[in-house]
Amino acid sequence: MKPLSKTRFLRIRISLLIGVLLGVLLEVGACDVCGCAASGSGLGVLPRFDSGFLGIRYSYQGFSVPAVPGYAISGPGKDHYHRMELWSRILVNARLQLLVNLSYATHQRVLDEGPTTSISGPGDAQFLLNGALWRKENKNHSLQWNAAAGVRLPTGLYRQRDADGTMLPIGLQTGTGAYALPLATQFGYRRGAWGGMAEAAAVFSAENEETYKVGNQWTTALFALYYADLKRSFLIGNVALRTEGSARDREFGAELHNTGFVRTSVGFGADWYKNQWMLGVRGNVPIWDSAGSTQSRWMGGGSVQCVWFFGTAREAKRTPSKTEL
Repeated sequence: MKPLSKTRFLRIRISLLIGVLLGVLLEVGACDVCGCAASGSGLGVLPRFDSGFLGIRYSYQGFSVPAVPGYAISGPGKDHYHRMELWSRILVNARLQLLVNLSYATHQRVLDEGPTTSISGPGDAQFLLNGALWRKENKNHSLQWNAAAGVRLPTGLYRQRDADGTMLPIGLQTGTGAYALPLATQFGYRRGAWGGMAEAAAVFSAENEETYKVGNQWTTALFALYYADLKRSFLIGNVALRTEGSARDREFGAELHNTGFVRTSVGFGADWYKNQWMLGVRGNVPIWDSAGSTQSRWMGGGSVQCVWFFGTAREAKRTPSKTEL
């Protein structure tokens, strides 16, 4: 096997920005927020495919809550979701990675007329195996196709009550109380300073002990990426168009009317790389939402993150692919 040249190594490292969820929950996990995806059941852009990393991220999502007669702590008001995440990528070999996400969240419902309800606690933990199914690079362009599958564990809070003893709705809980199966795939292409990426993902949730089942979610997205060489560092900007949806939640086997949605959003992001470090910022705004008048409506959100890279694929035990020879 020929060693990678410095130029080719940089090209692979930058062009193969595609990692896989999330949510490692790249923003906020879909079934952790109001039983609906808040720009996060998909995959998104993860840095430097050939390196392991350890990162920390803060994210925020906002919702407008309508007044719904008969529902506990109903609006009008606003929901605020704050989340801190510890996330990591561990290299198994040159083509396989383990992605880990652990989180701690604070969810608040601030009513226009009434008390503020707040809950804090761990979120559901997620573990994913992400594999490179196909990779090809030459001096003009690079391509990669990834796929991932894993498990989401019910480590978050899901039975919390307000000051009056009323059980909080699943959307205000920091977890779901149920196992889930996340699946994802991505295809990425880069030519020169420009790149593109397409992704599709789904999360299949089981029923929890309260006989509540969060609706299965899906996400599709298209990304455009631009790489700017700053000589001693580099900057990667991206813009994304995402469509995501959720089936209706079920309780005692029956569908719940005020759940389920389809929405489209646009996202912007930038990542700055310097030696073994990366600082990133993300923002997402809705452009269309099918949520009805009795459903919470997503107002957008964003995140900031810091990542430290360690190790490379060349340091892991591996069998090289034909494109690496």
